[in-house]
Amino acid sequence: MRELEDHFQLGHLTASLVLGQAGNHVDVNGTSKLLGGPADLELLKFFRSRSSWVLTTGATARAERYRIPSKAKLAILSRQGELALPETLDASEVTLLGSDFPMSIASAIEHLENLNPGGIHLEFGPQTLLAALTELDRLQIILSSEFETGASNFAAANNLLLGKPQEVEQLFITQVTGRA
Repeated sequence: MRELEDHFQLGHLTASLVLGQAGNHVDVNGTSKLLGGPADLELLKFFRSRSSWVLTTGATARAERYRIPSKAKLAILSRQGELALPETLDASEVTLLGSDFPMSIASAIEHLENLNPGGIHLEFGPQTLLAALTELDRLQIILSSEFETGASNFAAANNLLLGKPQEVEQLFITQVTGRA
């Protein structure tokens, strides 16, 4: 997966989203775990390994039953504080943001950069990810799918422009380059 760093010229603020054939972001179980296969798990590990922080939302953490990443710190953006955590996480293991006062995605990122400079990888659902794209001009969003049509269907539904896809280990990977 290291070849992606050069291909996409990855910076310090990245996001990834795995998609099904129709551009869907959840499987039959309501999570993304069955989308993308083993190669997508390796892609996720790659992004996490090059980041100091993983930032997600309480809703995503609960839906995906998050665990602490092995190489990055986990931050959760939620107004619900500890109530946002799935039973797989303990409040002492994560940095909770936005529970004392509402916090924008940009403010959360600035706060994390001040705590521990280094890369930040965002793991959001589509709605929050698209809001982040609007809020953060330096954000690099990488879409992945086992199907060539996954990213293009998602892009068409959300008025996004995509770069040239790269196929790695039976996974189609592309970057959002802007809005249509």
